[in-house]
Amino acid sequence: MKAEITVREIVRRDVLACPPDTSLAEAARRMVAAHCSSILIEDGNGRAVGIWTEQDAVRVDLADPNFHSAPISQSMSQPVKTLPDGICLGEAALRFREEGVRHFVVVDRSGRHHGIISQSDIIINQGIEYFVALRDVRSVFNRRHVVIDGATSVHDAVRTMKDGGLDAVVVNDAAQGYGILTERDVVQLIGSGQARG
Repeated sequence: MKAEITVREIVRRDVLACPPDTSLAEAARRMVAAHCSSILIEDGNGRAVGIWTEQDAVRVDLADPNFHSAPISQSMSQPVKTLPDGICLGEAALRFREEGVRHFVVVDRSGRHHGIISQSDIIINQGIEYFVALRDVRSVFNRRHVVIDGATSVHDAVRTMKDGGLDAVVVNDAAQGYGILTERDVVQLIGSGQARG
């Protein structure tokens, strides 16, 4: 019988990182360019001091006229949550559920980080059936969706996502029909400078 896959075998080792004084807009631009859902914040000694994710992007106050130039250290999540690199994927999936996060930094026995693993990585490698089994069926099928008017400002749309704990909203535009605004879109807007107002 084959041993269960460990986090070490699937971890993304090409970690996107930046120093704490990097501007929010620059960090977002780097995430978009690298097609990453997170960026690790490292101090001058290469220690992970925080992480900023697509989920954190929704918490940015877009009404603040200086948000784009604020250092990422003001918006990052800390402390960084870690998983040992030898943990099996089943245990890792349980930790994602228990901790309520979508990213862990993977560390070796000495505590050095070797990469980042996302909830999506677990789902891809374990199969969606395994992930759904960890959830209450009602939570999967009764998830509410919020529809906002296409004329809603970006600031108000993102605030709706933040206040509702939503990772996306449906946008109903009279001229173009329905669309969707996701956390990833918010990161792109922040990085491009279009998220003002």
